[in-house]
Amino acid sequence: MTEWEAVASQVGGIMESLKSISDAHTSLVGIVEEIRDGAKETIDTINDNVKEMMNTFQGKLEELDARVNTIMKVTGSNDMKTCGAERTKVLEPKAFGGARDAKEVDNFLFDMELFFRVTKRESEEDKLLILPLYLVDDAKLWWRNKIVRAGLGANQVTSWDMFAKELRAQFCPENVAYDARCKLGEL
Repeated sequence: MTEWEAVASQVGGIMESLKSISDAHTSLVGIVEEIRDGAKETIDTINDNVKEMMNTFQGKLEELDARVNTIMKVTGSNDMKTCGAERTKVLEPKAFGGARDAKEVDNFLFDMELFFRVTKRESEEDKLLILPLYLVDDAKLWWRNKIVRAGLGANQVTSWDMFAKELRAQFCPENVAYDARCKLGEL
């Protein structure tokens, strides 16, 4: 075998190796494309599933938000901290009818102050708006006349303390101590 034949034989071997490498390359490219297409399909499927779950969760979140807003409206709570707290039923104070008895007046004022504190009615305006709902008979008539006179320029009641002072002045007997001593003397 001559040198040319040996080189030709080696070139032929190299050509076969190159063809084999080219076939392997083509095969690998095909496998990579299959994997890529499969991965793309899998990623697209996962992406669609995630979008569907997000839409579902978004819908549930909006539904829960609507429920929370409804509960807050019904309970009158604007604070999320109190929304979940157990609510205590508050007994409303007994209405005051205008009895000229210091004990009745003081008990009414105490009950109203406690009611305002428990129901978190802290502004003077709220207190003075709610107050007439718990006045009846002579007390309501007195308060209505007081408001009318205030509209005509008389002293206007602008605070809870002013109201308490005016109520005591109107319905508490002035000689309570003297009357009590007289009643004790009669025994």
